[in-house]
Amino acid sequence: MSLPKSTSGSVHEEDELCEYRNVFPDQASKLPYSKSKAAAIARNRGLLANRLFFDNLCEDHVDKVESITDTYPPKSTSSLRHLFEKIVHSNIDRLKQHSFVYYLMRDYGEEYARKYAQRALLPEHFCLLMDGIWLLDNFEFERALLCITHPSVTFPYPDKILTTLTTHAPTRPDLALAFIESTNPPILSDASTTLYFKSLLSVSPAQAFLYTRSCPPSARADLLKMLVEHCLTIRKSANSMMLLNLPMTKEEEAVCEEYIKRSPLPHARDALLVKYAYVGRLEEVLEAAGGGAVEGEEKAAGLNWGDLRSGVELGVGIRRGLTEL
Repeated sequence: MSLPKSTSGSVHEEDELCEYRNVFPDQASKLPYSKSKAAAIARNRGLLANRLFFDNLCEDHVDKVESITDTYPPKSTSSLRHLFEKIVHSNIDRLKQHSFVYYLMRDYGEEYARKYAQRALLPEHFCLLMDGIWLLDNFEFERALLCITHPSVTFPYPDKILTTLTTHAPTRPDLALAFIESTNPPILSDASTTLYFKSLLSVSPAQAFLYTRSCPPSARADLLKMLVEHCLTIRKSANSMMLLNLPMTKEEEAVCEEYIKRSPLPHARDALLVKYAYVGRLEEVLEAAGGGAVEGEEKAAGLNWGDLRSGVELGVGIRRGLTEL
């Protein structure tokens, strides 16, 4: 994916916005890349797999910049001038060049960037795209979402965005869900599908279950196992009952039951026994509750699985007797 298309030609030498002195504040003291700002950019770059979103865009579009990670953030006004000149002499059209400069102006402040956009006649959707890039790079995810989900913007790198939101805003799964549901990006990688599924699980396990049916058949079993694991560990009582009542096909049910049988989680067998009892599979209740271990289990409301198994054995015996008449 790329920056929006524009109909502008290449930059002309007479364009005043091609001159550094006409764009950036001339006082060296106004360089916004203090030690703390440079350290924050370096930290965020490291957290984003050593590639800011701006890095990706530069490497994909700005042919004159050899190594953006060495060039941004600029260490001095001369370094900033060098980066600016590389941008305005790159083999991309004028509006795209202005877009990259607009990103740099965001480091000076939103007001500087907006004034520059007005001078450059930069369309709003170009500004929204670069605002989203800048906000993501600065980990302002909630504000970034307003830009990257705007109908006029086709945002690049959906997998990287999803990874960023789920990894660095783990307490806000709604951000990742809003991004996917608002933009409907092309088919995601297997890793991103898993991340999206985990976000769904945090909000609605039932919705996550339905989502598995839209995934490739090869991925469904693993996603169903993740669903079971979630329901048996997070809000166990409510989610386990929800799991037991999902409208599963025989194939889905078989995958989940087999995983529950092999699960070491103490709540797993309880969920399976409740499922069998609920649908009248009493022989399987006896099998799952077999062994002497259940006899000594702690009782709840005066009962444990050993007591319930005895009652089931009695019921099964009566049923067998009736069928033999």
